[in-house]
Amino acid sequence: MSGTHMRIKGLDRLRAGDLVEAHRDGVVHHRGIVEETVPALGVVWIRERATGNRRMLDTDDFELRSSGRPCPLCEPQERR
Repeated sequence: MSGTHMRIKGLDRLRAGDLVEAHRDGVVHHRGIVEETVPALGVVWIRERATGNRRMLDTDDFELRSSGRPCPLCEPQERR
């Protein structure tokens, strides 16, 4: 991702198709496209861009950041 990245403080603001980065200690560990969120549990599932693997991220373990823009290469959810 490029540009300004906003820290995500509430998973209820994320939507399927959003691009996110998972940071720990100032280092990006995962980067991908949101597939599903469970705000009550502090969990988000992403599809990692580098590997295509699905990964569960816990907000207790990572600081999530987003550009605030949806994935430019993804189809809207209703078309899948």
